Amino acid sequence: MIFLDQNFEAAYLFVVNFLFKDKLDYLLKNNLYLSAKSKLQELIQGKYKMTPLYKVLEEKGPEHKRVFKIGVYFNNKKLGEGIAPSKKEAEEEAAKEALKTKF
Repeated sequence: MIFLDQNFEAAYLFVVNFLFKDKLDYLLKNNLYLSAKSKLQELIQGKYKMTPLYKVLEEKGPEHKRVFKIGVYFNNKKLGEGIAPSKKEAEEEAAKEALKTKF
């Protein structure tokens, strides 16, 4: 409504000052803008100079309604597993699980 009533700049200032006030710094400091997959990769690369490996463990369902089960591995150890309707989403779920276990 602010955008229609006033202009883009007024709407932008409202969002920055009232909706995101203090939240943006918190998000940046805690890397909350990164996906679980990115966080996991940064952690492993930072410590071991290698990247995790994602493997399709299972594919089920008809072509138009596939479900993927993906595992994320490092040093031949499974760190997490994810199940979702796309490989990308299943990889993200596997990374979330790996981050919870602190491998």
